[in-house]
Order: sequence, then C-alpha cells, then structure tokens
Amino acid sequence: MKRALAHCQTRLRTPLRNFCRVMSTESKYISSTACLNERCEVKGLGRSFFSIPGRASLLRMVIVCGFIGTPESCPSSAINLEARKIIEESSRANEAKHLPRPSVSSLFPYGPGSTDPSEWPLRSFYKRVLPKECVRFGSEQGIKLFQESLASGNAAAYFPLAEQFRTQDEPAFCGLSTLTMVLNSLAIDPGRIWKGGWRWFSEELLDCCESLEKIRKSGIAFDKLSCLASCNGANVETWRAVGKETDAEEFRSAVKAAAATTSHFMIASYSRSHLGQTGDGHFSPIAAYHEPTDMVLIMDTARFKYPPHWIPLPLLVEAMQKLDQGTGKARGYMKLSRASGDGSPSSSILFVLTLRKGFDDSALRVIRRFFASVRAEKQRNEEKTPTPPPRGSEEKVRPPSSIPLYP
Repeated sequence: MKRALAHCQTRLRTPLRNFCRVMSTESKYISSTACLNERCEVKGLGRSFFSIPGRASLLRMVIVCGFIGTPESCPSSAINLEARKIIEESSRANEAKHLPRPSVSSLFPYGPGSTDPSEWPLRSFYKRVLPKECVRFGSEQGIKLFQESLASGNAAAYFPLAEQFRTQDEPAFCGLSTLTMVLNSLAIDPGRIWKGGWRWFSEELLDCCESLEKIRKSGIAFDKLSCLASCNGANVETWRAVGKETDAEEFRSAVKAAAATTSHFMIASYSRSHLGQTGDGHFSPIAAYHEPTDMVLIMDTARFKYPPHWIPLPLLVEAMQKLDQGTGKARGYMKLSRASGDGSPSSSILFVLTLRKGFDDSALRVIRRFFASVRAEKQRNEEKTPTPPPRGSEEKVRPPSSIPLYP
C-alpha cells in the first residue's frame, strides 16, 4: 500500500495531469474526466484521498485522485465510467444485503480529526470563499464598518451575541445553534440540567417541537423554530417576507431597533443561494447595522463554512422572500425577547414529559387535547371576569343619615 501511494505521489508531480489510481485486488490505472458543473462542491481542490467500501471480494478500495491543472477541472469527477460502475455495483451489493448506508460520522472510527486519508468521507472541504457581495467581519473593511456602527449606536446587540457565539454541532443545526445563542444572550434560565449541575441552553436541549434526528437530516422550518423559542421562555414576534408585509423599509427599522438594544434580538431566515453562497435555507442572528452603506452584520453559526460577514440589507430582504421548498412558504425574520422580566425558568419549560417505549401517538393526542381544553377554559374565565372600573370613577358612598332610626 505504501509503495503504491508513493508511486502515485511521484506521478502527481507531472504537470497538467489528472489521473486516478484504483487499488484493489487488481491494480490498474483509470483515466480521469473533467467536471464543468458550476455547483460542484470540490472545484479547484488540489489533491484528495477517498475511501469507498467495496464488495466482499474487494473489501476496500482506496482511490487516490490527483489534480494539477486549471480550476475548471474537478477531482471529484476524476472517476470515469468504469470506476463509477464499480461503485454502483458495490452499493447495490450492500443494498441487497440490507446494509444501511454509512453516515458521515461513521466514516471516522477514530473520531473527528483523523489524519488517516482512508478514514475521510468521499469528499471533504475546508471553508468557503465569501462572494463579492459579502464583506468578511475580520477584514479591514469589515472592522471599519463595525467601528462606525458602534460609534453610531447600532452595534449594541453584538456584545451579548459575541459572548454566546458558537459553531453549530451539525451541518443542519443552524436554527438550533442560532436559537441557543439568542436564548443564552437573553439570560433565560432553561430550568433543566445541561451537564453536571449546570443549567444552560445547548442544541440537544431544544427537542420539544421537532425531533433532533429529523432536524439533523433536514433542518428545521421557520414555524418550528418559533415554536421552540416560545417553549423555552421567549416572547416571539414573527414576520413573513411576503409582498408588502415585509418590505425593505419595515425590515430596516426592525434591524436598527434590534441592533441598538440588548433587550431583544433578531433572527433572519433566508436563502443562501440568493446571496451567492452554497446551500439554501439558513438561520442567523443579526448583530449590527451600518447605516451609511445599509449593511447588516450576520453572525453565521456555520463558521466551518463562512465567517461572520456584512451583507447589503436589500439583498437580505430578497433572500428572505425566497420560498422554502419544504413548506412552500416565504422565509422571514423573528424578534425574540424574554417572556419573564428576570429570565426565571417559570416562563420556560413547565415540565418534561418522558415518553416510555410503547407510548403511541393516540395517547399523545389525548394529552394535547387536555391542555388545549385547559387553555380554552382559562380564556373563558378571563372573559367572564368583570374588569374593575378605572380609578376615580367609583360612585361616592353617601354618608349615613344622622336621623335616628327610632324616636
């Protein structure tokens, strides 16, 4: 194996050559093909090592792709039709054996951070380059924008959010990570143990409105994130970016109000693709506003992909107006504040219901109907309770007569 890798590395020094060596029971060279797909995830990558589970006879094939050439060629497509046929046959063999497809995490038996290329997934990435419409927060221009925003009073929200800034634990956890940042920035007590004896919000605690497994696979919708925020002690006001309901001027006023205070924070739901970024739906908190250039500071929790950056406000409004393919609705933004003045857990989760094995959905529907009836009864009682008259409008009580009742 080592001699074969050394031989491949020698061939990699040949300029302007793409090739792929498949090492199996029969070593053979396979010519590569160029990729012209503009949405390719690994365009311009220098050299990659890929590990592909093979059939029982092959056990494992290690494909070493070398790339030295123009960025228009793509090493991800360096496997020609013959190699792709081998991969498809191995996949069908695994499916015939009813073997589950391996997850990304299962490709790291030695844990994240493995330096063994054979343990890497088929494609791996390190960061992305921000499109020209975005300004990196740590750049010279980004620092200048922040200084001017701070001087004008439109960056107060940055500091509590920066104290709680985090990188999302999963690629699809942008909504959970953003909400975790905001809830901790609002100093809301979750009323539940995080680790040890500490009560603290983390992504794994936000599992009441949608299962974590489902969010891990497909993310979370706008309404479900609003539900999560309400369940965890926050007052939520939502706006959908539909027509005149959310125009640029209204959104600008809301951004300025949120950036200038620490009593509430704003979360934007938008389409990355409209900003020229890879991916689609995304959630991010807004930390500052620069009025002269009309740009907002996005605290992107996917820091492995993009750093915090400034984007034009009108462009963000257009990105929020893009429809969510999962729900068919436009995206938008939400404003979060504390439901209780001191952030006590009394307004957060009132109780935790543990569902044991065998607890079906019908019983859960009965519980939901019960609490809905309790809420309706409470509302009816509030409507029946007469409102007290305003102060000073009470009828004056006549003093008792001084005439004796009996002569």
